[in-house]
Amino acid sequence: MSEFKIINDGYYYIDAGAYFGITPKAIWQRYFNDNNNRIRLGLNILYFKNNNYNFLIDSGIGNKFDEKICENF
Repeated sequence: MSEFKIINDGYYYIDAGAYFGITPKAIWQRYFNDNNNRIRLGLNILYFKNNNYNFLIDSGIGNKFDEKICENF
């Protein structure tokens, strides 16, 4: 028997204009917006288990951000 789960490891924020590209702001701002025009995205990890193995699949976000990037994200 196999089992899959999604584990949430928190959230990060990114500039919504950069994320949605050419999509007009009027379309996304009422759903995905904070006071700084950022959207919240989940840091999710895939967990897989079967009779013989357990796997965590995490692509990571990194840890080499300067102060400006930390403020924006």
